[in-house]
Amino acid sequence: MIHSNWIWSASGDLTINGNTLEMDGVGNSEAIGTLSVILPVNALPARHTFQNNDSMLVDHDLLFTLQVVQVHRAEATILSPLPEIGEEIVSMNVSESQRILLRLENPGNGQDEYILSAVSVAGAGMASAPEVDFQLYNPQRTLGALATTIATVDVTLSQEIPAQTPFQLAFTWQSIINESAIATVYMDVEAEPDHQWDLDLQGGHTINVTPSQLLELNITLTNIGNSIDNITMKPSFSMSYSGNDASSWSAQEVSSGIVEINATKNIVLPVSIPSDTWAGTEATMTIDLYSGALMIGQTIVNITVDHVSGWRFNLSQTSLEVVPEGQNITLTVQQLGNSPESPWFTKAGQGWMVEIPSNGSVIEPGQMSTITVFVTPPVESVAGEVGVLRLRISDSDGSGSIVEEIPVRVGAAPNINIEHSGIWMLSQTGGLPTAWVNNLGNDVSILQLSVSGLPSGWEVSGDSQMVIAPRQSLGIPINLIPDANWDGQRFLVSIEITHPTLGLHSYDIEVEASEVAFTSSPVLFGIEGQQLSVSLNSDLQLSSSDSFQQQGNTLSFTLGTSSNDIILDQPNSQTPLKVYVSGQALPNVTVDCSLNSNSFENLGRIELSGSVGDCSMFASQDESLHATMMIVTDSGEKVELLQQTIVIGAGQNATVEANISGWVPSAGTVKITLLIVDSYGRTLSEESVTHLMQKEIS
Repeated sequence: MIHSNWIWSASGDLTINGNTLEMDGVGNSEAIGTLSVILPVNALPARHTFQNNDSMLVDHDLLFTLQVVQVHRAEATILSPLPEIGEEIVSMNVSESQRILLRLENPGNGQDEYILSAVSVAGAGMASAPEVDFQLYNPQRTLGALATTIATVDVTLSQEIPAQTPFQLAFTWQSIINESAIATVYMDVEAEPDHQWDLDLQGGHTINVTPSQLLELNITLTNIGNSIDNITMKPSFSMSYSGNDASSWSAQEVSSGIVEINATKNIVLPVSIPSDTWAGTEATMTIDLYSGALMIGQTIVNITVDHVSGWRFNLSQTSLEVVPEGQNITLTVQQLGNSPESPWFTKAGQGWMVEIPSNGSVIEPGQMSTITVFVTPPVESVAGEVGVLRLRISDSDGSGSIVEEIPVRVGAAPNINIEHSGIWMLSQTGGLPTAWVNNLGNDVSILQLSVSGLPSGWEVSGDSQMVIAPRQSLGIPINLIPDANWDGQRFLVSIEITHPTLGLHSYDIEVEASEVAFTSSPVLFGIEGQQLSVSLNSDLQLSSSDSFQQQGNTLSFTLGTSSNDIILDQPNSQTPLKVYVSGQALPNVTVDCSLNSNSFENLGRIELSGSVGDCSMFASQDESLHATMMIVTDSGEKVELLQQTIVIGAGQNATVEANISGWVPSAGTVKITLLIVDSYGRTLSEESVTHLMQKEIS
């Protein structure tokens, strides 16, 4: 009866004394006692026979058997993972294996066969148990009494499981021998948001761009995760620069906003390509993907800068005025492309004569260099006339070809001289000289007129100022009135002409008394066949070997194609009068000008601006028309026009307005004359109006 950990007890007529079982009773009567035993939990199942003879009495034998049956038990405990402190649920990432450790026990009293199984249990609000994959290692095991083992189970939650929705994992440890011996433990779990997205980049992940381009990356986002989510894209760049490219690349982050599960959203990630980036530069744009503060992935876009060509002339610091005989102009060439290239130049179209180099030196993107061109204006051009140089500039292979129009203006080159023929013949009432001014320059000249070297009592009348167009010749409109006591003897006087740029020109001429003198300039310029007249202070008949007509005090001359003096003999004087005539065979040009008298109604009250007249002009079929438009007053004042130079192609016609700005004449009656003078110096049109300026502007 002695077994380890067996605990025996007796009651009734039985007692246990040490190792002896004793029974007390009365003779010839039965004795009854109870023998009890407490078995240890690991008491092996077996039949135990207890037999012993009393050492003192015969027929007092002890004989009984005890059958220890097997008790089947099962026990299971989750070792890990366990909820965080303060939490009751274990969070797991979907689609990722999570290892679970279990302690499995055989609390029974004999060896047993067990099997481990696992299932998911639907949580509240779930229609069915979530899909969970269990990887059980050695699920069937044999354990001895009171033995334990550690089981490993790898659990993978399906990505279809909605996030943060609790459910349970049930692990069952069951006896195969006695299926009623079963233990099930539960783990409360939930799926973590997996932040799974499908990104579709329109155009792919390799993109070619050009400088200054606004690259818009169109991205289609699909939330294939297990929870409502948002995604923020944070771009950064790593660069592989071409040449001396030092451009700075950046892009702003963009966010999708909230996107439902399985929903799709289109977003645009704008990238401003730097204007100064070079061809061949490669930018690797890494787009980090964030959900909140959690980085959930990234995608790469490879960007390559394509070659673009471009050129221009930068005229900001360039002098674009040339002298009439031509001169060098330095032009600044700016590289607008994105690869080091040499500019190549050609003349594009008609226009002024220009000599240009075929090409320049290599210029890096964004940089500038200079070339020198020689520009020659047309021979007939006048000061202020603007011509357009059309120059083509490109890469050596013609890429980036562009025609630049460069306006070039003819600078002023003033030049005048004074000529005369014969003696200045004066009557008692005066007379005008056979003297004239040639404007050999290319600008409109305003000349101041005077006479020096006069004795006391002499007077100068007529205009003190004259306006003369380029290449025009005009008689000097000075009337010199002698003193009444003059004895008629010859002497020298000086005609003084002051040019605003050239200064004073003095020209000596003799004066002599005459019965007949000119009251209008005896200097006639015109075209072949034109009839012009000169007036006298007398109707005294004159004679000449040259052809002319006289009617009263008016002499008429028909111009030929030469320049010469017409000598007019006086009946009572040995000194003849001379008329200088000059005619040319010139292209047939038609000009019809008109002044709008109503435009001058407020003359003097307000500054006069705007159109005051116009000219219809028809060039000859053989050559272009170059002319100068002028408005002058009878006092010799030149009124500034917005457009002075006129150029009309051969066989072409145009209507040109006479526009003035902010003109206020002096008080009094003013005669206003609109003149058109061509490059040959001939007056093509002359129209006048007379107005009284009533009041000075205050």
